[in-house]
Amino acid sequence: MRYVVRNPMYDKRHIYQFHINEFDVFYGDPLPLPSWVERESICISAPELPAKMRIFPKHHVMKIDDKSVEFKQKFADSPRVILVPGSKGASYTVTIDGAKKTCTCAGFSFRRSCKHIINV
Repeated sequence: MRYVVRNPMYDKRHIYQFHINEFDVFYGDPLPLPSWVERESICISAPELPAKMRIFPKHHVMKIDDKSVEFKQKFADSPRVILVPGSKGASYTVTIDGAKKTCTCAGFSFRRSCKHIINV
């Protein structure tokens, strides 16, 4: 099968010292996704590579076998911001962005964890 894939480096082509193509063409057969790959990806065979496969995001695929395709890109939810009261009267901001959690307290800046995040 023939896959026409948009090159993610094309948007920043002005910072490179060499030519960047807007689209790349790959040939291969579809493979099942490995468990460590996010679901919004496509895996194809690539015998020329050491891993024998090529993985790219679905929303970068423009054509498969000269037929236009459109996969909708999932956008992550905006981060949640929570105001948490501290033990001595101060308030701290806890931000939850997917699996990443941050807090504005001094303890978090040293330990990368704090009771405000644990209590949320």
